[in-house]
Formats: sequence, structure tokens, C-alpha cells
Amino acid sequence: MQASPFETVLLRLTKDAVFIMFHGFDVRSLFAVARTSKLIHCLYRIYSKSVWDPDTHYGRWFHDVAYFKELLHHTGAVVSGSFALQFFGRLYYPSSDMDIFLRAAGADDFCSWLREEGYYCSADRYEYGELAGGESTHYTKAVANKTSFHDPLLGVYAFKKDITSLSGKGETLCIQIIVVDVDPVQHILFDFHSTCVMNFLTAFEGVSVFPWSTFVDRVSYISRIRRENEARVSGWTKKYEKRGFLVKAGGAEVSQALERGSRFVGDRHSWNMVFDGESLHFAAIFVKFLMIGIPTSWQFILWPLDIITKDRLHILVLHQAEDTPGSNAHK
Repeated sequence: MQASPFETVLLRLTKDAVFIMFHGFDVRSLFAVARTSKLIHCLYRIYSKSVWDPDTHYGRWFHDVAYFKELLHHTGAVVSGSFALQFFGRLYYPSSDMDIFLRAAGADDFCSWLREEGYYCSADRYEYGELAGGESTHYTKAVANKTSFHDPLLGVYAFKKDITSLSGKGETLCIQIIVVDVDPVQHILFDFHSTCVMNFLTAFEGVSVFPWSTFVDRVSYISRIRRENEARVSGWTKKYEKRGFLVKAGGAEVSQALERGSRFVGDRHSWNMVFDGESLHFAAIFVKFLMIGIPTSWQFILWPLDIITKDRLHILVLHQAEDTPGSNAHK
């Protein structure tokens, strides 16, 4: 089949130019464009493999990315906060931290490995008050007679590393190891301040719990169950308003995209990505969330494809992959 004028233009663009154009689409428009033709969908797959590859994002922070993911797996840790928000939203917030949430048993191993990666302890940059400081304080708090509801944080250990970016500019990377006394995902759901930050990455998958309100409506609903002092509430509210979010409190009008009822992590209202080390799969992304097409589920499975560049023209090399048994693969 002959390429359409729009497809011809895309194939004549450089890879960087195509990526810039795709990056300019909001997530709803991006998924809609990806479905316009098989050829454009292939270009989208190359783009998505680049922007939603966790190894690419981790590579800025660690030399040994493989061992970092192994630590995530063995300690049951998750990466959340601004890092996960930037990952899903294709965003970049200068000077933002990486927050790693885990249970007490894996904290010392993580802290030791960060030193091997060139990080050093720092107590002058953290968001959790008096908990930052000496190591292994989480063991003392873990055996204290306090409830998870009133005192969910066992310890916060801040680390920094000074690096030189590709542009030659110096910058400081900041990581917080946050030790909690419940499952890290449970902590995210019941102790985070609002819905826009309810995103996380594990060793094998990424989940955004409120993708529509976060990445389409750009609204964050306050959901924290504990009282906070006014200064702290004002601080994070202004922070996310500057990032383009409308922060809504209880009693505010709720978008029709948010349905009342039972929810669970990874349900049909979530945005789920599965990482297998070789390719990126989008699983359980329902069209109801995207609000395009027919009400069915679909799954992206990367084909072996690549772009060969010759004289600034792109030739798309495509090898058709078989459908995954039992799935409705979109091609």
C-alpha cells in the first residue's frame, strides 16, 4: 500500500524530529495518532520504547542499572514520587529527587550500594523532617510501640552525588531511601498527599493509579488521610501547581472520568506497563481510559523493527510478529 502524504512526510523526517513531534502530543492525542495507520504505529512503537524505557531513565542515576533493578526486586522496593510522575508523563523537573520506598529489611543493603555508586550521605536536603540523619534508625522505630497510621515512616536516608551532565554543566543527584512499616504500595495509596503522585515503578512493571485525571485532566485530588500542618500542605500544593496541576480538595467537583466504586492497583482504570528487559509491553490499557475506539482491551507487543537512516531518509524495516495466544494484539 502506498504511503499517505502524512506518512511520507514522517518518513522523510529525522528520528529526532519525529520524536520531537510525538513528544508534543499529550498522551491522549499520542495514542490516537498511533492508531491512524500501521506505519505510524510502528514509528510510535520506536518512540515509546525510547521514552518509556526505565533503563534509560535509571542510566542517568546509576552505573549498574541491572543491579539496581535486582535490588528493587529482592528488597520489594518501589520508585515513586516525582521520578515516577516524570516517567509516565514524559516530563522533566530539574533538581527533582528520586524517592525509593521499601521495608526495613532492605534499607541497609540499598544504602551500602548507593555508596558504591558514588553517593554520599546528606542530611541537609529532605522532605520528611527530623527523620533524616543517622543510619539504621529504622530498626529502633520498627520495634517502638507506635501504630502505622500515626507514624508510618521508620527512616529517611538522603544521598547525593555530584555529576557533570553531557552539556558540561555540573549538577547534583539526590536520592531518598524512605523506609516504611507497611507495604510500599500501600503507603503510596494511603499516605501520599494527592492522586497525581500515585505512580510507581517496580523491578518489572510501572503503574499509574489515576492516569486520566493526572495526565489528561491535569488535576490532582487531595487524598491524604492524616492531618498535616498548613505550611507543609501549602508547600506541596504550590509545588504541583507550578508543575501545571490543579489541586482539588475534598468536596470539590470530580471529573466524570473518575468512577465511584472499588479500585485496586493494576485494575482497568490504571495505566500499567510491563518491563521485560528486551521490550516494552503495554498491558491492560483499556479504551475506556483512552476514550477512543471501541470498548475492548488491547496490548502492544513490539515487533523486531528498526529505522535505517540513509541520506536523512528513513527506511522502516518491519518483521510481522505472531499474535500472542489469548490476547487481542493491536497491529
